[in-house]
Amino acid sequence: DRVIAVSESTKDDLVSRLRVSARKVSVVPSGVSERFVRIDRNDARLSEVKSRYRLPYRFILFLGTIEPRKNIASIAKAFDALVSSGNDKGFSLIFAGMRGWKWREIRREIRQLPSRPRMRFLGFVRDEDKPFLYNLSGLFVYPSLYEGFGFPPLEAMACGVPAIASHGSSFPETVGGGAVLVDPLNPEELFQAMKEILNNPSLADQLSKRGERIARRFNWNETAKKTLRI
Repeated sequence: DRVIAVSESTKDDLVSRLRVSARKVSVVPSGVSERFVRIDRNDARLSEVKSRYRLPYRFILFLGTIEPRKNIASIAKAFDALVSSGNDKGFSLIFAGMRGWKWREIRREIRQLPSRPRMRFLGFVRDEDKPFLYNLSGLFVYPSLYEGFGFPPLEAMACGVPAIASHGSSFPETVGGGAVLVDPLNPEELFQAMKEILNNPSLADQLSKRGERIARRFNWNETAKKTLRI
């Protein structure tokens, strides 16, 4: 009777690929859990999570399944350029998330990079630890090739973390204005965005505040109300 899509991007895909009538599709964005908030630096749980995962003092974070769609290799190449150019500010790169399809090929490609010792794969992260992991990071990077909605960048933004995402699929609708959007197929563009945020505290602070504000627009109460109306 009716199709609910989580974004205009997904609606467009339904219409163009499955020939669903546009009049039949309603867009109802998902929400961001209230667990994802800025956490006080004195909260002992931050230290517990940092110790549990043996996290470095400063790190750039990716959180998601380790698979080709998430564009992991581009993140690693951009970080490698960051280190080789001396613009890394002492940051490490952390990949958090479960192994997905073709994860071995991704690891093999990354292993050849000179800055590989500065990168770590955490593997599975407990759901209750995610808000603390976000809060401990200095920058969140998520140049995914395709997302119907894309929770991680919004979760990071809700925690006050500056974020970088792709300029395609659903991201302009969700994180647009609150994160830096880049071409996911251009590691150089990703490198420049990472460099600018890490070397410009004023920009990082602006993104932190703006991202937090934008992320709050997506809440499950609104999702429920709009769904009930349909």
